Amino acid sequence: MEVTLTATVNDVVTATKQFIVTVKAQTETAAQKAERLATALTDEALGLQNGEPKSAIETTPQLATTAGEDSTIVWTSNNAAITIDSETGAVTLNRPAVGQSDVEVTLTATVNGVVTATKQFTVKVKARTETAAQKAERLVTALTDEALGLQNGEPKTAIETTPQLATTAGEASTIVWTSNNAAITIDSETGAVTLNRPAVGQSDVEVTLTATVNGVVTATKQFTVKVKALSSYTDKTNQITFSKVTLDSQTQTLLISGITNYETGSTFDFSKLIYSNGVTDEYQLKGIYKLELTLEDVNEAGEYFFGYDTLTIKLTDDDFIEIINLDFYNTDIIKALLGWNVNLSNNPAAEVNVNVDIIN
Repeated sequence: MEVTLTATVNDVVTATKQFIVTVKAQTETAAQKAERLATALTDEALGLQNGEPKSAIETTPQLATTAGEDSTIVWTSNNAAITIDSETGAVTLNRPAVGQSDVEVTLTATVNGVVTATKQFTVKVKARTETAAQKAERLVTALTDEALGLQNGEPKTAIETTPQLATTAGEASTIVWTSNNAAITIDSETGAVTLNRPAVGQSDVEVTLTATVNGVVTATKQFTVKVKALSSYTDKTNQITFSKVTLDSQTQTLLISGITNYETGSTFDFSKLIYSNGVTDEYQLKGIYKLELTLEDVNEAGEYFFGYDTLTIKLTDDDFIEIINLDFYNTDIIKALLGWNVNLSNNPAAEVNVNVDIIN
């Protein structure tokens, strides 16, 4: 900038002289320049992606590397949620895991020229949210053997009763089951489960049940179970038939003369099941069998006790007895002790009524 300087000499009279000089502008110091460039940095220097606000970062930011005028920017972070390689400047975003809190991070931009100046930016890194696929996988992984709905305390290696498969895994999800073997069939529309145990003499069957958890997306988990084959012991005693007898007060024998399988028509040899005084034996009664008993020690009406149970007998004539009532508890084992003392054990909680017919 040019400046005119006027010199005035005073004596008796005055005289002046002008001098034209040039005033050089003040130069910016290196420190001032660095401070100016750092101050001028805005949030744009953070290089946020996809229009994300700095209070909810989900994508790795592309941090600026220069502030202009031959300067560079070196960034540092105070939290591992955003890491910055000190040599390359590479930025890595490490979002908190699902269920954790968002994390506040301070990013410091250091503007380098002849000297340096810094500016700080506070941002927040969002924790990860669970995807639909992750949710489905979490729910299906959490399924345990309880989802099989096994009955009567049966282990999954010896299933004899239709399982009550779970229909939900929680959190508004549903479970659809499939089976790889006809020993357990599952209706694809209703989800109804049918147990088809192998026949007597066949081997037990291993079945893979697949649970598919349905939400927005699906995930699966498999359970391996074993279905027990039927034996001469079936599930429940459906009918007990007593034969016509000749009354003899001298004998004390309970004779099981035959058990017939309603499905096959076959009759098994149960000669070992003749119980006389002092003889103890046991036999497992289950299922769709017809049990015929010959009673040879009934000579009067009254109640005859079978352990937990009472057999009520009415005499109608010399040749015929009428069974009035036979109620007994659901059981696997009938154990014969002295004469009429038959102990029905196992599960006395579930009472069932049995229809009894008399054969003439």
